[in-house]
Amino acid sequence: MMEAVSAFGAGPEGALTRLTLSAEDGQARDWLAAWFSAHGLTPRVDAIGNQFGCLELAGPGAPTVMIGSHLDSQPNGGRFDGTLGVLAACEAILSVRAALEAAGRTSACNFTVANWTNEEGARFQPSLLGSSVFTGAAGLDWALARSDGDGVTVGEALSRIGYAGSDAVPVPDAFIELHIEGGPILEREGLRFGAFTRYWGATKYRLAFLGRQAHTGPTPMAERRDALLGAAYLIADLKAMTADYGLDLHTSVGRLEVRPNSPNTVPSEAVLFIELRSGSPAILEEAELRLKAAIDLAAARAEVGHEVRAIDRRAAGP
Repeated sequence: MMEAVSAFGAGPEGALTRLTLSAEDGQARDWLAAWFSAHGLTPRVDAIGNQFGCLELAGPGAPTVMIGSHLDSQPNGGRFDGTLGVLAACEAILSVRAALEAAGRTSACNFTVANWTNEEGARFQPSLLGSSVFTGAAGLDWALARSDGDGVTVGEALSRIGYAGSDAVPVPDAFIELHIEGGPILEREGLRFGAFTRYWGATKYRLAFLGRQAHTGPTPMAERRDALLGAAYLIADLKAMTADYGLDLHTSVGRLEVRPNSPNTVPSEAVLFIELRSGSPAILEEAELRLKAAIDLAAARAEVGHEVRAIDRRAAGP
């Protein structure tokens, strides 16, 4: 299964680019829907494009266990990230059904495989969009109106690949996700599995530094209002901030949009996609206060303005 679905968006040396609701994502979804039908699962798609395969082994009214993850990827991402959880769910449900049939027993629950829309957040922000709508943490209309860098909305992208669904899928009694670590620690420690005992929260800012466009040849250094310089100051300060929290705070600027993005032009605008992550609500709150102070300081040092264009907060918890 992994080899088959990895063909959609495959890159060199096992890399994968399958941005959510892209043509490649549509192909992977079509493959999964066909697999559901071929193995006795009922394919369903809800209004935000979350894809499900439902198997009633216990009958109506019985508890439902949902298992899954996501098929979308980061640009040049890893093929096991998310996809492993979806395919493992498929294989696990088949194994459970076969074991029950061999033993002549009835299942105590029904099963649903889930493939969440825009879990990665590489194309549309924020991430976890489909699962947030499913759980009620985000509104459907608001989510459908999110747009990518080309101005295409989630609703438009869903229609283009044929996954603007209308099925109602109830919230399950339990949800299980198998996911790669995405980091080096388990392998370093010689471990195969780790169980979550808490989940990290995240505070995400979309911030713009606003300067003044000028030619780099004749414009004196003292008269430049370089938006990218303000971004550089802040990025360095965010990295330095983590030294005060040991392993309990991660910071990053994973995306930077510079305008006009010309080699011989002083940038007039620099948009940063900032992340603060921690398992401690208190540290996350303190880090956000320090971020705000660092923004003001960076803008003052570079003699530019700034504006916050979006904030997304995900609470940390036990």
